[in-house]
Amino acid sequence: QTVFSGLSYTGFDGYFGAPTANLNVTVKNANNGNEVGTYEANLSDWSLGGVAITVIASGYVDPSSESNVEASFGLYAATPSGGSLQKLPKVTSVGPELANENSFDLYPNPVADQLQIEWQEATGEDVTLEIYNQVGQVVKSEDLTRSGSSQIDLADQADGIYLIRLHQDGEVIGKEKVVKQ
Repeated sequence: QTVFSGLSYTGFDGYFGAPTANLNVTVKNANNGNEVGTYEANLSDWSLGGVAITVIASGYVDPSSESNVEASFGLYAATPSGGSLQKLPKVTSVGPELANENSFDLYPNPVADQLQIEWQEATGEDVTLEIYNQVGQVVKSEDLTRSGSSQIDLADQADGIYLIRLHQDGEVIGKEKVVKQ
């Protein structure tokens, strides 16, 4: 479903209302219509409570065409609470793990201090775990190996709802909500 279309860098001013849902934002080149990329904007996971966010596009679609530039294109969200810009992850594909279920189990949920990740398939591959708070800010990031089980220390996090997202080779391979009590 297309929520909005035809927005250009200089042609939009003000606010645009979008449903508080998990959206994929597809960006196309205005000159030739080619797709630049699709990005995850998981608004319902951020528990925004009706507040506005600002989405910023930054970087070069083809950094190799610019001298001394390594900044590739991306979308970033700014929340009213401030802090760092939150990079929206690029969707490279929807693999079977996301289409059906995660390739891992998280327990206990709710969790007090230590969260266990049990891998359903031990591949030995490297993955990155990111933990997002209710406004979409990354509060913890760890590199893990996909084998056996892994333990994540959440003792320093406030009580609340968190989104756990796992990335492998730039692709989201799974996500799950966790309650910290």
